[in-house]
Amino acid sequence: MGKQSARLLFVGWDGAEPELVRPWMRQGRLPVLASLVRRGTLGRVRSTMPALTPPAWSSPVTGVDPGRHGIYSFTRPDSDYREKVITAAERQAASVWQRVSAAGPRVGVFNLPLSYPPEAVNGFFFSGFDAPVFGPQIAHPAGAFEIATQGLTGYIHEGAAWLRDEAAAEEASRQARQQRDMLLRLTAEWPVEVLALNFMAVDHIHHYAWPLGWTTEQLAASSGSAVEHTYRALDSLLGDLLETYAD
Repeated sequence: MGKQSARLLFVGWDGAEPELVRPWMRQGRLPVLASLVRRGTLGRVRSTMPALTPPAWSSPVTGVDPGRHGIYSFTRPDSDYREKVITAAERQAASVWQRVSAAGPRVGVFNLPLSYPPEAVNGFFFSGFDAPVFGPQIAHPAGAFEIATQGLTGYIHEGAAWLRDEAAAEEASRQARQQRDMLLRLTAEWPVEVLALNFMAVDHIHHYAWPLGWTTEQLAASSGSAVEHTYRALDSLLGDLLETYAD
């Protein structure tokens, strides 16, 4: 992979469970993440109230709580009491990306939850799984979607809900690798100083392949599960990203 520098790199593993991450780092199963923790720190942050994906991602993206950004769930009642799907256009606070872009630095945002429609940042923006379609309208600037998806085959932008166990792990890991490749094409075309990206693979594998009835402690003590496979795949991809973007 060619070297591309970013002054600030934000990497999300949506839904990652600290009580899996900690023992697996100690046991050497997540060596890249463990190396980052040794050079920095590890902590557990308090989630939003309610602890749902849209408000939980909207708060760090804006720096304010749900009472100020106005996002509480995936949907809200419409005037006729039908549920309407929420989009980022309904956020009532400016995003970090808007503020950084206004200050001059180039910004890249890739695959964050509740990020549709894309924002016209100084750089590029590729919306996440909440986008209602997978086409040019989920990306900024013009041509970004075509560049990101060049040569892409068999890609699923959401989760493969029909798969279970090892098949689900293979698909989640393949999706993450394809997302890495899409991101590399975008940053090659639009180099950025601030880069924020997210992988949904861990969240998906928790939904589709967590062993029925198992506690977190049981899963952490086991070996070879589909969940562990996915965490380890993301750890390897994290190494690829650090090799590419970190000094």
